[in-house]
Amino acid sequence: MLVGIEERRLGIGRLLLKAAAQAARTAGCGSLELLPTSDATDLHEFCHATGFGKTGLRFVRPLRKG
Repeated sequence: MLVGIEERRLGIGRLLLKAAAQAARTAGCGSLELLPTSDATDLHEFCHATGFGKTGLRFVRPLRKG
């Protein structure tokens, strides 16, 4: 998933993430993983703001509470 620079900060990324999380849960997945291709500060901030935790080079977000 990628949101163009001009369209960022409009909630599009959160909507895409919500849809991806719902589809993953339906498929039986327990978490989402993000493998960033760069050290973009705004991407890291987005990950932390949307519930991802950093694990090594990737960000992981559990889909189920508990």
